[in-house]
Amino acid sequence: MAKSSSAAALRKIIQQAKPQSTEIEVAPGDDLWESRLLDSFAVVRLVFLLEEEYEIVIDFKDVTAKNFRSLESILALLRDKYQISSNP
Repeated sequence: MAKSSSAAALRKIIQQAKPQSTEIEVAPGDDLWESRLLDSFAVVRLVFLLEEEYEIVIDFKDVTAKNFRSLESILALLRDKYQISSNP
């Protein structure tokens, strides 16, 4: 069975990547860097958690600000490169 993800699932994973932040309330298109939900340390942790959750290996070339800018961009990366389908 194919794996799938959603903005809600990603919010939970980001919460794990940056546990000191309060509950994450961010729209799918909001900038995760500007909102300070992601920083250099949190993105490394997020990549690890995504790999663990979806049983994938994310190529270091894919770890860019563009791909990790928003929930939408992360979902697009997972869908387009790693065949993880997106759910609403």
